[in-house]
Amino acid sequence: GTMEDVDATFHLAALVDSWIRDPRQFFRVNVEGTDHVTEEALRAQVWRFLFTSSMSGIGVTPGVVMREDSPPGKVFGAYEESKAVAEQHVAAAVRERGLPAITLIPSIVIGPGDVRNTGKFLLSYVRGEYPGTFAEDSPLPVVGVDDVVRAHLLAYERGRVGERYI
Repeated sequence: GTMEDVDATFHLAALVDSWIRDPRQFFRVNVEGTDHVTEEALRAQVWRFLFTSSMSGIGVTPGVVMREDSPPGKVFGAYEESKAVAEQHVAAAVRERGLPAITLIPSIVIGPGDVRNTGKFLLSYVRGEYPGTFAEDSPLPVVGVDDVVRAHLLAYERGRVGERYI
């Protein structure tokens, strides 16, 4: 009953990390957790369900620019695979059970205070401390956290159920 009398659910929770000791945790949190939130949203009949996926969940198709209608490409690890599977579960709930979901697919989110994930890597790179290089011919798609918030609010107000927005 945690969503009783709730107008909308914004599901942004996920386990995001470049590496963890037990990669099954990505599936437990990102897939099973999404399934639990989806079930409660359906039970409570929320008006909107905003699901935050990831460009990592779309995967990569060499030579192809990612778009909202891109088919799944190659994923590179357990995190990416878990986000792809979670997004597939949400899409199935829309088609088969009427979940009023709208999926948002931000790229690499950056913002103040990120000293753990992307921010940490980018800072070490610009300081010359990063022990590698980024693919020189590949864009690094970043988006500010404030823009991600704005996108979620716009999707809540004007998004169409069943659609995905990068």
